[in-house]
Amino acid sequence: VFGGTFYVWSWIGRPVQWNGLNYAYSLRRLAEFDSTHDWPRIAEGILVSALHQQEPSGEDVALWPDSIGARDREKSSWIFAPWKIYQHLYMQMGLAGSPRTRLIGEGEDRVHVSLMGHVVGGALGGDGTLDLTVALPPDGRSSVLIGPVSPPDAVAVDGEAMDRAAAQEGWIYLAARRMVSVPVMGGGEHSISLAGVEVVEPLDRPETRFELAFQFEDSTEGWIPERSVSLLRSEGGTLTFEVTDVDPYVVRPNLSVPTHLGDELVLTMSVDRPGEAQLYWGTEAEPFFGEDRVIRFTPNADGELHEYRFPVGLHPAWPGQTIVSFRIDPTGGGPATVRLERLVLEPGG
Repeated sequence: VFGGTFYVWSWIGRPVQWNGLNYAYSLRRLAEFDSTHDWPRIAEGILVSALHQQEPSGEDVALWPDSIGARDREKSSWIFAPWKIYQHLYMQMGLAGSPRTRLIGEGEDRVHVSLMGHVVGGALGGDGTLDLTVALPPDGRSSVLIGPVSPPDAVAVDGEAMDRAAAQEGWIYLAARRMVSVPVMGGGEHSISLAGVEVVEPLDRPETRFELAFQFEDSTEGWIPERSVSLLRSEGGTLTFEVTDVDPYVVRPNLSVPTHLGDELVLTMSVDRPGEAQLYWGTEAEPFFGEDRVIRFTPNADGELHEYRFPVGLHPAWPGQTIVSFRIDPTGGGPATVRLERLVLEPGG
């Protein structure tokens, strides 16, 4: 680093270690493809410097500074956790320091495969199959992320069928990312086979909407299947999806909707499984969903469309805000089928 920050803080004679570690990581990756120089040796020297800069004891033990004086060894007051150093230590020991990604297939008919290991090989079949060989370090374990793809009909690891589950012992489908996550455990090579799978388009970030008014007549209106639900589809004038597991919800990000004291929210929805439903919202001031910004209700679970009205303007966390995202938890778990026909905010002025 050369020069200064805001014309005040000089970087002359003050090596910035995280810059060096980033450079060292690139050298380690370069060494996989270029042998004209001993790149790992240079990276090792930068790692050793970082190790010497860690605090050996006290409340900052193992932490390391943003920069250090080249003459007086004075350490910056900004300090970092050692995860970046660990990344290099893992690579020094021949382990994966970060997830690796490899493309399988060609052109638009291809998928990304990522894991804390290596993709040895793979092939997309014309019959809806995907076969992979991956390798993990000794005693390694990793989730293998595959996408963008549709939910597979079946998954097998090392020739044995794997169940779909929410825990680590089974595979899951991340509908919001259109990816399959397959857990693999143990060092060495492993085979992964997916059946009944198709390459799909990745989800685009939806356009910003300045009003809460969704009718779902001919599209999914930018809603995302965030957790425990199938891919969303526009069907018969409704946003339709299946609930596959516990704590399901769909989200509409990229909103900029002002709120008022007299607002009323209108939701037309059907669900065929009993359970509590919840409506969450994030604001510019508090963009993450929280229990202080939620409305709970028990919908009719007869599978028919019903209209629900909520005087949201009376909620203490609603008026005078700008809504940036909205979340619907239609029931507590699956299996269930949900249809959303209408979500409209009637402004109170």
